[in-house]
Amino acid sequence: MAKKLCTLILAAWALVRTDGAFVPITREDAAEGREVCVTGVVTAVAYWQKNSCIVASVDDPDGMAVYVAGEHPDSNHVVIEDGPVEVGDVLEIKGRTIPMLFSPGIYARSFARISRKKLPPAPLRSLSDFGFGVLDNRRTRMAGVVSHVTESQTNQVEMTLATAQGNVDTRVRAPFEAARRLLDAEVLVEGVAMSRYNLRAEFLGIRLEVNSIDDVKVTKNPPPDPFSARRTPLNAILSWRPEGHDGHRCVVRGTVTATGVDGVFYMQSGECAVRAKAFEGRAPRAGTAIEASGFPEMIGDVGQLVDVLWRELPVEPERIDPIEIGLSNITNVSFNSDIVFNNLDCRLVSLCGRLFRIERMSGGFDMIMDVDGASVGVIVHGEMPRWIADELEYLPLVSVSGIMRIATADGANGRRPGVSAVSIEVQDQSAVRFVPDGEWRERRNARMLVVALYVFGGLLSVAGIWLVWRVRQRAARERFLLAERRRMADDLHDTIEQHLAGARILLSTAVDNMPADGEASAKALSMAQEVLGEAKRQIRDVIMNLRQEETIAKPLEELLAAVVSELNARGIAKSRMRLRGVPKDLSASAKADVLAIVRQAVANAMKHGGAKNIVIVSDPAGEGFVLKILNDGAEFDASSAPGPEAGHFGLSNMRERARRSGFSIAWSREGAWNCVVLARGVKR
Repeated sequence: MAKKLCTLILAAWALVRTDGAFVPITREDAAEGREVCVTGVVTAVAYWQKNSCIVASVDDPDGMAVYVAGEHPDSNHVVIEDGPVEVGDVLEIKGRTIPMLFSPGIYARSFARISRKKLPPAPLRSLSDFGFGVLDNRRTRMAGVVSHVTESQTNQVEMTLATAQGNVDTRVRAPFEAARRLLDAEVLVEGVAMSRYNLRAEFLGIRLEVNSIDDVKVTKNPPPDPFSARRTPLNAILSWRPEGHDGHRCVVRGTVTATGVDGVFYMQSGECAVRAKAFEGRAPRAGTAIEASGFPEMIGDVGQLVDVLWRELPVEPERIDPIEIGLSNITNVSFNSDIVFNNLDCRLVSLCGRLFRIERMSGGFDMIMDVDGASVGVIVHGEMPRWIADELEYLPLVSVSGIMRIATADGANGRRPGVSAVSIEVQDQSAVRFVPDGEWRERRNARMLVVALYVFGGLLSVAGIWLVWRVRQRAARERFLLAERRRMADDLHDTIEQHLAGARILLSTAVDNMPADGEASAKALSMAQEVLGEAKRQIRDVIMNLRQEETIAKPLEELLAAVVSELNARGIAKSRMRLRGVPKDLSASAKADVLAIVRQAVANAMKHGGAKNIVIVSDPAGEGFVLKILNDGAEFDASSAPGPEAGHFGLSNMRERARRSGFSIAWSREGAWNCVVLARGVKR
């Protein structure tokens, strides 16, 4: 008993020194779960839990502090008999150390209120003082401008504090209307700066937790007229300037080019454009000349205006004609001779490309278009025109007009950015136009012949021969000059012939059973329809592969990066990748098979599993490498999945492609992720 008591005393002194100052707890120390007994003063109370708080040394409330969790996932929260925890309470806390999800802290088993203490004013700090979380959980005062206020919960608001060194997310216990009146005011905010971390406890920034509206002191009231703010050009919303940014509203003028949902709109003046979000969702009409007053804010690495108030100008709106763009604008950032960036982001543009996929979304639909080999996502608001669904399988040429959005990636030395993805936001279906061309007519005519042959079931074998011949003839006419032409034609022959032969047997069965067993005939016809549907998809996929034959000459990393960019442009699922150990000498056929397997795995995850996140990783292993395609969709068991006998050919095609190129393939579960594993040159 005496030995255990000594252990508890030593554990408590490991956390608090004799001078009363707290000693930081490392994650390694906290993982041991040491029993502690700590006396400290409450500097902040957690909004979202019961009696969870931050405590600091009674003698130094502005010094090192620690988070105390009074609410446990596996038990009821800890209570104090004479009321909940409040700022200024001096508590005796008994519990154990624990790493938590962010910074190490204490899980409390009991609280005892000893006394109360009036806290002195917190020290004045700047955003740079909190680098890498060195002042986590510290009391602080920060000066800035209130640039954004939203209601998060009852009597709680999220407030953006614009400082000279950047924005600080601030959470305040306050009525929404009281906080809203502080917009554009210069304030001094006192609270506790809680560091923000990812799930690996890596520092991301800070959030200022403020106890009440009384801790937000106004040092300069907002101007009575929001349109009296400084006038700013559209291309200088958050541009660099020697004196920095003051955080206040700015006023811009221009013509509205498009209006989206939730108050989002775009405005343009000359060759400059900007995205804006109107206050309370009341956006101006397209084609209106306006003056807008809003707060500059970085959203998605681009300066934009938020909380915008606007008014129409009594002038003729500027005529804004769409800029016609092509492959060079989609894959490269262009510069003028004086090294000025040709900024097309948020500009009204038009482009023409081949439509090869659609995704229905709430309030609209997404189109994935191929523009001279580059993938572009098009977001269209409103109902999808009937002709798109009718013509999609023929890969029609489509012209669209809308707002261009660019995602960039750092270039050499971080100086010249490059384009990582391009999307077009289209206001309604009237801006989407079908452009008939010879390639579309050829596919459509081929489909009409297939339908005719399908009606005459007895001629199904002839239809199979005709389809193979037709595809090979198209391949000869569509500039397939690379060495992969023979392999891809063989691939088309092998896969489609199997489908058509199966469909022919099923149709023969249906004809034989039709007089005697109508139910069996109907079932055979249904299965034949599924087989032909799969054959149709295979034909479409091969056509797309053949159109992109020149890309097989690229490294596998580039081909997979294009898949990731395409997924992110569509916005249906987030995708990322990290590739190591991929051999440089992979044959073109092996690269084509790997690319096809990855696309099939991604399609299965999104269609059947509802995945929202896709991750592609590879690592060297043995004399080869291992490639994994992970998704967070519904749990999947490949061993019980339906196969070709039920009209499902995805997994069998993946296995066949893997075998043909010397890969092993397996399906597994890694934590919360479904995983398709491709391996080559790895000893079992």
